[in-house]
Amino acid sequence: MPNPKNFHIILEKFRELDYTGYSEQYPPFASWNKFNSSPKAVKEAWKESLEGVGEVGLFINVPFCRSKCFFCFLPVVCVGRNEENAREFFKIYFKSLKKEASFFAAAFKKNSFSTVYIGGGSPSMMSPEEVHVFFKILRENFNIEKKAQIIAELHPQDVNRERIEAFLANGLNRSCLGVQSMDERVLTEVKRKQNIHQVKRAYSILKKHGVPVNVDLIVGLPRQSEKSFFSDFSEILPLMPDQIHLNAFICTPYTLYSMLGGKPPDYAKIEKLRLKAFQKLFEIGYKKIDSDSAGITPHSRNFQTTDLWKKKSLLGMGPGAISHAYGKMRYINYMVWKDYFSRLKKGNIPIERWVKMSLRDEMIYYVVERLSNEKNINLEEFRKFFGRDFLKTFFAEWHTLKNSGATLKNGRIYVPPKAWSDIRRAFYSYRTIIRGLKNAKLKSSFLKKFK
Repeated sequence: MPNPKNFHIILEKFRELDYTGYSEQYPPFASWNKFNSSPKAVKEAWKESLEGVGEVGLFINVPFCRSKCFFCFLPVVCVGRNEENAREFFKIYFKSLKKEASFFAAAFKKNSFSTVYIGGGSPSMMSPEEVHVFFKILRENFNIEKKAQIIAELHPQDVNRERIEAFLANGLNRSCLGVQSMDERVLTEVKRKQNIHQVKRAYSILKKHGVPVNVDLIVGLPRQSEKSFFSDFSEILPLMPDQIHLNAFICTPYTLYSMLGGKPPDYAKIEKLRLKAFQKLFEIGYKKIDSDSAGITPHSRNFQTTDLWKKKSLLGMGPGAISHAYGKMRYINYMVWKDYFSRLKKGNIPIERWVKMSLRDEMIYYVVERLSNEKNINLEEFRKFFGRDFLKTFFAEWHTLKNSGATLKNGRIYVPPKAWSDIRRAFYSYRTIIRGLKNAKLKSSFLKKFK
């Protein structure tokens, strides 16, 4: 097992290769391999997985943005501000999405989706007519529960009555408003086109239509001071969003900021600001939901992203979308737009990288997620989920945690506040680490795709 100092370096290398988003992945994304299986094997894996899971979620990535913000590390497709150009991109996207959905439709025929998350990119770029086409594709191929949580990411510039009514007509019952910042200097620095008036107008339209609103803020953006961040914060608080995300600016090599030579931020300072902001939220009645957000109530949240640690599968569609067939595999679609749609055009499955999942892998994912976000594990809950005794199953791992300051009390294992690296050092297998380091050498070829 690597010593703590060396392992911290390994984790940094793994992080550089991870362009998947904010969700914790296990095995770590750096250890995933190039997809080398058959479409038939994927269908069979889903069939076997769906027989043993309680819930299934649907994630659809809509990759288009008018421009790429400098802080964004996701593989968005910049279509500019020409509306005719955007409509052509969406025509191709819908054809591709329809083919991908039809591939999985038979495997999910007996299952229904309890959550639908529409991310991006900017799904709100769809015209009202395109919103109807989008949902028609989904409902023609899948069963979506009547009470399913359906949430979409929205750019403040795009929110108007016609678009929101089109989303509502198709079952939208929660929104995620990408505010990020309202400081004009910061917005100029990160090349994000919006202003405070658009944010408040968008929020007002959503609330008038009865749509619960989650708000995204980013802590640590270039040119953002503590004063300017809390100025944003003070503008948002009176609105009382249902959930507030306080995301740390992560300067991965996939951000334009990093590619253009931007210096990494002070992560310790960012975390200090986040903790201070969370404390203010708790003082006015917000409840902690996960490591990055707080809500008015524990139910004021995006269930899909906060419940991934449960015995739950997730089907992802669209460029760069991640799927999790519980107990069988995790995989990610081709992130580059032309690779994604060209493979579907040729009748191929658009999976780029994958990793097989065993029951032990699922247990480790559960443990890593719970210890990272909640700082403790309920041993009885673990036994209920997996039918195993944690201390016997992870005897060696428990002793590594204990040597790092973990304690056992009243049926729970607690870890120190700054045990992020120690948790992973205890549970990442030697084989996973070696595979990840080997794949990390691919970093330069991955980066070229983003330029």
